Amino acid sequence: MLEFKKLGFEDFENVRRYFDACGQHSCDFTAGITFMWRDFYDMRIADTGDDIVFMLTDDDCGAAFLPPLKGSFDRICKEIEEYCKTEGIKMQFYSVAKDMLGDFCRLYPDCVYYAEEQWSDYIYEAEKILKLEGKKYATQRNHINKFRRLYDDFSFKEITSADVAECIDLMQNRMAEKEDILATAEKETVRDVLENLDRYKMLTGILRVNGEVAGFSCAEKVGDILTVHIEKADIRFDGAYPMLTHLFLEKYVDGDIKFVNREDDSGDEGLRKSKLSYHPCELLEKYFVEI
Repeated sequence: MLEFKKLGFEDFENVRRYFDACGQHSCDFTAGITFMWRDFYDMRIADTGDDIVFMLTDDDCGAAFLPPLKGSFDRICKEIEEYCKTEGIKMQFYSVAKDMLGDFCRLYPDCVYYAEEQWSDYIYEAEKILKLEGKKYATQRNHINKFRRLYDDFSFKEITSADVAECIDLMQNRMAEKEDILATAEKETVRDVLENLDRYKMLTGILRVNGEVAGFSCAEKVGDILTVHIEKADIRFDGAYPMLTHLFLEKYVDGDIKFVNREDDSGDEGLRKSKLSYHPCELLEKYFVEI
């Protein structure tokens, strides 16, 4: 039977290799998001030798599993089924891609599934949001050009340990008015990444204006997609967010990157409007499946 243990940094490289090979575009199939939220969701893993089974615990729904990959789908589902029967818990899966639903319906014809719009990932064609060509990107170009006019003394580079304290201060100030459970947890996840840059091994960037931190981003590459996990900017600097996004993509989008995942909007209307303004090529639905 599956034996689960609490996820720890000693598992990082094994988890990263697993996700690198999975071919999924969902942010939930990345080492970064898995480790960032490992404490909030009490993330646990069972290593079968060929596969890794991920289980989280949510206060609302209880335990849930990341869906198995195609090659071992039936076998892992049966192992999860056995585990759930032994433990007396519901069998349910999170972050299920639409093209996986057929496999669940084949194996479990009575399963129930649904998706919530606020958790859909925003996927973009990398070349388009990097070049920002055409009329539909005029607003972003205008913001970037205005930033360049207003702040001629700006710099952009990778985050180092010397920058961490200032990044944390910006994040705390930027999110000072957000005190709900998820916002509080997000603050802790961002702090965790910044204080463990050597462990997360993310791609990072910090934007400074006259030496002052104006924004920072952290992301990772998985296959042909760049997933942006963290993006924080000081809105006192006009156009800081569009400039941060542009400089970050300019630095890290190469010939191997075809898509950019900027994750979900968590139901935040302002964030939704901002992410839609970059014209995603897909809103990646993530289903919850109950067996």
